[in-house]
Amino acid sequence: MRHPFRARLSALLFTAALLAGFCVSYAAPAAQSVHVPVWRGSVYVDSAVAAILDEEDNMQELFSYNGTIYIPLRQAGAWMGKQVDWDQQGKTVLLSGRTTARVLAAEEATGNQQTPSERAEKEEREKNGIDIQICPDITVTMDGVEQRFHNVKGERVYPAVYDQRVYLPVRSIGTLMGMEVTYYSAPDRGDGCVFLKTPWAEGERAVLEAYLEEVRPILAELEGGFLRAVEEPDKAQAKAALPLVEALAALEIPQSEFAQYRLEQCIRPLIEQVRAALERYLADGAVGDYDAAVSDGTQLSSYYVNLHNVMLQDMARYDWPVVPTA
Repeated sequence: MRHPFRARLSALLFTAALLAGFCVSYAAPAAQSVHVPVWRGSVYVDSAVAAILDEEDNMQELFSYNGTIYIPLRQAGAWMGKQVDWDQQGKTVLLSGRTTARVLAAEEATGNQQTPSERAEKEEREKNGIDIQICPDITVTMDGVEQRFHNVKGERVYPAVYDQRVYLPVRSIGTLMGMEVTYYSAPDRGDGCVFLKTPWAEGERAVLEAYLEEVRPILAELEGGFLRAVEEPDKAQAKAALPLVEALAALEIPQSEFAQYRLEQCIRPLIEQVRAALERYLADGAVGDYDAAVSDGTQLSSYYVNLHNVMLQDMARYDWPVVPTA
C-alpha cells in the first residue's frame, strides 16, 4: 500500500539520490554521534494509532534521546498536509504549501513483509540500540519562518538524523502541528504511548462524553452476552445482539473533530460488518458468519474503549467496559 503523501521534489534543491523520498545526505562536522535505544511504543494522533512508514511502506523506527521520543519529520509533514523539501546546500528542511493531510491508522496499514534476515536485524537494533546524529546546523522552516524547538525545561533541542532521515522530538512535532503532547508509560504495552491531540473546541468534550454515555449500556449488554458466547455458536445470543448493534448504528455521530476519524472511518464500518454477519448467520446458520460477527464485535468494543480512554488521556483505564479476553 502506498501513501497518498509524497514530498514535492524540487530540482533546485534535491539530488537524484533523494528521489526515493525525503532522505538526507548529511555529514556535517557539527553533528554529534549518539547511541540511543529504539522506542517500541505507540503514537496516537488524536484517536488513531498512527502507522509510521517510509516511502516504500517499511515501518520506520523511532528512538528515545534525552528523555523524549523522536519522530520522522517527513511523517509530521504528511499529518499536517505540508509539502516537505530538503535544501542540501542550506541544510534546511522546508515545510510549505498545502497537500491532503493524512494520518494512516495502524489498522489500515499493511506495510511490507520483512524477510527473516530483516526481522533478525530489527530485533538486534531493538536489543542493542542504534547510532544517530544530533545536528544543530539543520534548520527547519515552515511557510518560510524558521522554527526553533525547546524541551519541557525550555532548553534548545535540535533535529536528529537516522537512516538518512531527519527526526524531531515529539514535543517539537506537536508544536509544529498545534497539538498537545502527552506521554504515558505502559510497560506491558511496549515502551508506552505518546498522544498528539488537537486541543478541545468549546463544548466538544461534553458532546463526546454524552455520546459515549449512550454507547456504554449497549456495549456492556453486548459484552455480557453475545461477545462472551465464543465457545460455540449461540443463535439466541446472536438474535439478542442484532437490535443492540442496530442501536449503535442509530446513534448520531457527535460533532467532534477529535473523534471524527475514528467514528466515521473505523467504528461505523465495523458496526455494519457485525450487523451484516449477524443477519447472515441468523438466516443460514453458517458458523463462519457467527465467528466473523464475534471477531468484528470484539474489535468494535476495543475501538470504543480506546476512544474513551484516549479522550480521558488515561491509557491505564481499560475498565470501560471490560474488553473480552476470550
